[in-house]
Amino acid sequence: MKPIGALFWAGEHTAGEWAGTMEGALRSGRRAAEQLIDRR
Repeated sequence: MKPIGALFWAGEHTAGEWAGTMEGALRSGRRAAEQLIDRR
């Protein structure tokens, strides 16, 4: 998911094919962190 302003979305429910899994939670957290770092 793309950020909206200062909101960065994370959570297994945002992980597409990995939704509902621990893998999805990890991947979404990493994705959101990378988006935040890239924004700086």
